[in-house]
Amino acid sequence: MRFQAHHGWSTFVAAALLLVASTTIAQPPAVANDTSNATLSAPTGHYVSQSYGTTLGLANIGVEELEQDKAGFVWVGTDDGLYRYDGYRFDAFGLQQGLPSTEIEALHEDSNGVLWVGTRSGLARWNGQSFDAVTLTDAPAGVAVDNLAEGPGGIWATSTQGLFVGDATRAQRIRGWPGGEATAVWKDLRAARMWVGQWDGDAYMLAYEDGRWQRFEGPPGHPKERIDAISEDRQGRLWVRTARSLWVLPPGTSSFTNVATPFPLDAQRGYLKADRHGDLWVSTDHALVRLEGDRWIDYGVSEGNRPLLEDREGSIWFGDRGLHRLLGRGLSIRIQKRRVYRET
Repeated sequence: MRFQAHHGWSTFVAAALLLVASTTIAQPPAVANDTSNATLSAPTGHYVSQSYGTTLGLANIGVEELEQDKAGFVWVGTDDGLYRYDGYRFDAFGLQQGLPSTEIEALHEDSNGVLWVGTRSGLARWNGQSFDAVTLTDAPAGVAVDNLAEGPGGIWATSTQGLFVGDATRAQRIRGWPGGEATAVWKDLRAARMWVGQWDGDAYMLAYEDGRWQRFEGPPGHPKERIDAISEDRQGRLWVRTARSLWVLPPGTSSFTNVATPFPLDAQRGYLKADRHGDLWVSTDHALVRLEGDRWIDYGVSEGNRPLLEDREGSIWFGDRGLHRLLGRGLSIRIQKRRVYRET
């Protein structure tokens, strides 16, 4: 959050709990009796959550993307508008502020503190007062930008026209792009490598390093769906998410494995996020779960599949017919252990 210097964290929590009428004390469900096929749920315990909506200025509750900038503002991309939360209320941004579309597909802050926004009709960047359009060279006007990351040459933007890389005013299709759509992008945390999801009727992963591309096939039997998200956990495992599947590439291996999770991976879009501890968060249409080491932990969110954000205080924000926050990641006790994944 962004607050004045005289506001401390404890002051904010107290104020926020008074401010947000829908604050609740939630209790996750107990572990199911048959854990062989059921989700590994968090055992009985309490965590504090807050909900944010129209009373604070968040006029659209169809949350699609989340990002926190270096100043502490939380940016909320929805299916009809971009909002910025300052700890008290949400300010709205739209076409009048320079966005090419109000349908937000991607948010990313670069190392210089510049916010980039991918929309259904193009790419824009924040200049501190409004948004400037960024041209995708040789692409048709109004091309959707689905995912963003910072890499060699500037910002990397995925689209149906391929992968574009550029700076403040213009982005060009990257040299050597093998064709098809680019659907997701990730900067490797341990190597000078970029990972890109590719779609040409089937999904593939591409690794870009030293000007060269390497292609990785999807695991055997994976559904023919676009790759929506890529992330990396504390063990250096690379995770890939489609709407109905989860892949993993352990360090030192060259083949992705399809992950058999103890919960259904049903979603219209696959969301995936690693937090500062290296734990992996996965949301589906019926669950919000966290992978800590070799334990799956269910946070009891029964509906909604939306983006995830860990803020600078360590709280988890997620969209689910509005915007919600687990203060301090929630408090729970883990008592059961099972294998993280198995080959299928």
